[in-house]
Amino acid sequence: MTDTSSRQHATFRALAAVGCTLGIVPHLAAAVTGTAALLHASGVAFEVVKFLGVAYLLFMALSTWRDRSALTVDDQSAGKPASRRAR
Repeated sequence: MTDTSSRQHATFRALAAVGCTLGIVPHLAAAVTGTAALLHASGVAFEVVKFLGVAYLLFMALSTWRDRSALTVDDQSAGKPASRRAR
C-alpha cells in the first residue's frame, strides 16, 4: 500500500467515525433531555413520533420521485481525490 493510499484510507476511516458519531448524537440528546424516558413511558407519544417520522420519509420519497430535473455533477471536483471531494 502506498503512502497516499494509506492516507486516503485513514481519511475514510475518520469520516466513517464522524458519521457514526453524528448518528449517536440524537439518541444522546433524547436521553439527556428526558425525551427517551417520556417515549418509553407513553405509548401514545411514541406512536406520534413514529408516525411523524413515517410522514417525513414519505414526503421525502414523493419529493424525490416527482423531481424531474436532471442530475448534475460538479466538474470542478473531477480531478480531486475523494478525500477532498467529501469536504
